[in-house]
Amino acid sequence: MDNTFSFLNLCSIYKTEGYANYELGTYPCFARTLNRWGNHRVDNVRQVHYEIYLMKGLDAIKTKRNNACLLNKKEIEGWLKIAKTYHPFKYKLENSSYKLEGKECEAWKLHIDMVGNYTQHKWILTSLRGFYEYPFNMWFIDAHRLRATDPQKFRGESILNIMETIISSFPNSYQSDQSLLLPNRQFHSKNYVKKKIGEGIQYITKIYDEKTTGDFKRIAEPGASCLLSFDWWMNEKSFAERAKIYHENYDKIKEQTKPEVV
Repeated sequence: MDNTFSFLNLCSIYKTEGYANYELGTYPCFARTLNRWGNHRVDNVRQVHYEIYLMKGLDAIKTKRNNACLLNKKEIEGWLKIAKTYHPFKYKLENSSYKLEGKECEAWKLHIDMVGNYTQHKWILTSLRGFYEYPFNMWFIDAHRLRATDPQKFRGESILNIMETIISSFPNSYQSDQSLLLPNRQFHSKNYVKKKIGEGIQYITKIYDEKTTGDFKRIAEPGASCLLSFDWWMNEKSFAERAKIYHENYDKIKEQTKPEVV
């Protein structure tokens, strides 16, 4: 049971300085900071420094906190470099620690300096939650593994579109307006997403309104106990079974994606 995720026990550990000033602590998400904006207008641009703790390994989930970063430094920085192409920011990633239940636990400390409107901040912060928050943290792992199963097929494909495929392969109950993506949506180009987040909208999921149709295969039924098991996610046989479904769903979404007007 120690290696079991707590789906709802959200745990973002951070502090902020600048337009929003909050002491280091544990919060469900970044809403406290984002609510300072007051409106979502494009010209409502603010500068904030974020200090975010990504708990390494499984220490946090053993205390029933939903914070487990299983990516290595190269993988984290790889996504940060991609994210910067959607909206610029400065970052620094360093080894650190954070005390949980009186125990000092290993962590990554991620510094983010960003200037932008509400939606640009929210889009970047929501993508960063994917580093450590279940189930997105495991979807990130699967996205990297899926690419490796067929490098030719996924060459040049956006990591977001690979994530869209994976999200579409799970029960819809796993999604909310806090997600960076929604299931069963068409793929989008980087230019399209950059344009949308630059427009200043309240819900970033509104970027992905264009639904696909037809039946998507699902990995498991809602409430399936295997979905909470870290060992199930990391098992090679289980991944091989998931990968077959990912490939099939990827092909369906790719086929239905229409040309964009940017």
